[in-house]
Amino acid sequence: MEHSVRGGAMISIEQAARIVHEHTPKPIREELALGLASGRILAEDIYSPVASPACTSSSMDGYAISRAGLSGDCDPQTFSLVCGGESRAGHPYSGAPAPGNCIAISTGAMLPDWCDTVVPVEDTRVVDNTVFFMQPVRRGQFVRNQGSEFLAGELLLKRGERLDPSRIGLLAAVGVAVVAVYRPPKVALIMTGSELVPFNRKAEKQQARDSNALMLEDAIARCGAELSSVVRVEDSFEATVAALQAAQGTSDLVLFSGGISAGEYDYVRRAALSCAFQELFWRVRQKPGKPLFFAEKGDTLLFGLPGNPVSSYMNFILYIYPLLTAIRGREQSLEDSVAVMGHDLVNNGDRTTFYQVSLAGATEEPPIVAVLERQESFMATSLTGGVGFLTVAAGESIAKGSQVTVRLLPWRR
Repeated sequence: MEHSVRGGAMISIEQAARIVHEHTPKPIREELALGLASGRILAEDIYSPVASPACTSSSMDGYAISRAGLSGDCDPQTFSLVCGGESRAGHPYSGAPAPGNCIAISTGAMLPDWCDTVVPVEDTRVVDNTVFFMQPVRRGQFVRNQGSEFLAGELLLKRGERLDPSRIGLLAAVGVAVVAVYRPPKVALIMTGSELVPFNRKAEKQQARDSNALMLEDAIARCGAELSSVVRVEDSFEATVAALQAAQGTSDLVLFSGGISAGEYDYVRRAALSCAFQELFWRVRQKPGKPLFFAEKGDTLLFGLPGNPVSSYMNFILYIYPLLTAIRGREQSLEDSVAVMGHDLVNNGDRTTFYQVSLAGATEEPPIVAVLERQESFMATSLTGGVGFLTVAAGESIAKGSQVTVRLLPWRR
């Protein structure tokens, strides 16, 4: 039987953000093989088990010598040594110390302990087994000293860093095979609306292509979360309940798109309450995106987003983006840009409004803000045409030339 409910009081943007923050679960730690941890966030500091380089080695192909055993700058015309062996990468010189000789050496090869200098092969001339050194030689040149990059026990990576190719390569180089990381949150995406058809199919005039699904899937992936399921349901209370029941056991977050206003065929809130979800808020004093629903049941969170693409995207950025990022083990907030208003702006509405804006001007000057013409919640071009948004309170006026703070959209071009 359908669950009948009354609407709750509309809350402010600040209240909504605080409630979401208070109900954001702690990240869950797990251990993974290094090769499976790409993109994950480190759950602990990592200290190197070894020094780098592990031994003193050559940074050039050439000849290793004991410069300390030579006098002065060594006149190139008279400076020559007999080559007494070779040290190759992975195959060090194993002969007896021979300070009066030189040793052929390759890049990365271990330097014999009686040598202190490497002379590049291009600065030498070889006749039979005698090496003539054609340039003055500085003691210690082209030598990579053991531990010169870092020592054993030195901090390599900090908790909260993202494992990208460079960090994975660094850990592999020192033999770290298993890492402690945070588990990515699992998100179930449920698209509602009898009028929706898949984006790649023909839509009749009375229908709408489902663009929100791919938009939200991409946004979820960019947050480092995992999709547990993506389903589409018609405007039916029973179908909405069934989709929610199927999703809640496999997901940390159930994300609905559409069906969250106060209309006769908006079933998401009613379905959530009938499934014993506790409502945390419904409706935020903002434009776009007023009919935002947030609820929880046990360890499962639920968001109901409006169906209009701009409303859906803005609510994702404002509330879900920081939540998913925090669950993943990394605090993240939107970047701000200080700019100058390019024209007068007045918010005559009764809600705080997010105005999509562009920024222009010389790089050495504060950028100039221009509010885009197309601001309606169904106009997706306001998102593709802008780089950020202004938050303007109800009744607030901003004069041309005023300094303002633009919140930049993540993943902007």
